Amino acid sequence: ASYEGEASLQVVIRRNEEIDPELAREVEELRLRDPATGLLNRPSFLRMLEDTVAQVGRGEGGNFGFLVVEADHYTQLLSDIGLDSADAFVAELGAYLSATLEGNEMQIARFGEQTFALLMQGGYAHTVEISEKIRGAFASQVFNIGARSASVTVSIGGVQIGEKIASLNAVLTRAAESLQTSQDVGGNSVHIFDPSASDRMEEERVELWVTRVREALAGEGFALSFQPVISLQGEPLEFYEVFLRMSVNDELISPAVFINIAEEHGLLELIDMWVIKHAITAIGERKKMGHTTRLLVKLSPGSFANPNLVHMIERELAIHGVPGDLLWLQTTEAKVFTHLRSAQQFVEMLAPLGCKMGLEQFGSGLDSFQLLNHLRPAFIKIDHSITDDLVKSPELQEKVAGFAQRAHEENMYILAEHVQDAPSMTQLFSAGIDYVSGEFISMPTPAMNFDFS
Repeated sequence: ASYEGEASLQVVIRRNEEIDPELAREVEELRLRDPATGLLNRPSFLRMLEDTVAQVGRGEGGNFGFLVVEADHYTQLLSDIGLDSADAFVAELGAYLSATLEGNEMQIARFGEQTFALLMQGGYAHTVEISEKIRGAFASQVFNIGARSASVTVSIGGVQIGEKIASLNAVLTRAAESLQTSQDVGGNSVHIFDPSASDRMEEERVELWVTRVREALAGEGFALSFQPVISLQGEPLEFYEVFLRMSVNDELISPAVFINIAEEHGLLELIDMWVIKHAITAIGERKKMGHTTRLLVKLSPGSFANPNLVHMIERELAIHGVPGDLLWLQTTEAKVFTHLRSAQQFVEMLAPLGCKMGLEQFGSGLDSFQLLNHLRPAFIKIDHSITDDLVKSPELQEKVAGFAQRAHEENMYILAEHVQDAPSMTQLFSAGIDYVSGEFISMPTPAMNFDFS
């Protein structure tokens, strides 16, 4: 040390006190706790909540549920039990809340005069489950405060903390709004805000349709509809295009609703096999009734690589005594380009059975006939975008006539769909189209009862 510029020896004397670690822990614990309930107090809980929200915002902590629980009609309850018993009443509520949630990993705090807060890790379903557990427990309990007793229900508001809501202010605001929503319906209610609700609803919707498709494949949930395809060249044979439908609550649902989901979950090939198998069965049943009926069935390109499909077709044709040329399969032209090798192999395997393979939505590409250099279909079906305005467009009429001429030169049949009126039929006949279908002829129906004569 230095004193007025001269070197000095400084002696510091302090009292030596050993701090009791247990006592220090108890003091720190008291600082964090609410004295009336023994639960965490608001400041300590808010610090914990803020850390959790920040952690989730950084993508480090998964999902957490934050709940605010408040006794319904607290002011009226307080007047009944007496103001002097307020702390005892709140302590009783807090103790019961802790006992109800014993064994669950979560933090519980006294957040306000009659308000409790909870923080737990888990997804939306877990948060809702805990909330309903609390609500149900309070609704069935009678609390004794001194000589008085009271039945208490609670309102619960909450928010699911995730990356989509990762600021403390937003979490507290949403929780307060959810609590108000529960109270506005009369209390004894739960309302949880989930920022990922739209994602969750979409997941649930997808899961529902996947389940329905699986059940339909295993049972009788699918049904077939048949739309007549008539020959413009005078062929008397019965010819129908097959359409798949799913029966849901006595309503027939179009595949457009579920087919993409089925494809994403690897179910499209199974659907193809189901439809083809039942189509062959239908042809066999018509044969027993004295009818020679040809069916046109859609096939997804993914089924080209299914080694069981051709074997199944061969087996079902033999079982029902159906000639292979009564089963025509069609697949989308645009998707064949990405499955060309497997499509070539499939056509080669299918040929000995007599079944015919064709391309639908033909003409939608830049040079559809280029594909015919690599794949030899038995027929092509013109894309409806070309034939919809056929009557009004001489250019399209010339294009369709060119398609028909080229198809016949290649020994292929040519079909047109979505025919809406008689003038369109006339134009298609003049162009040399072999077969047509559409609403002008008949809508798809569950029964094959069209009069082809």
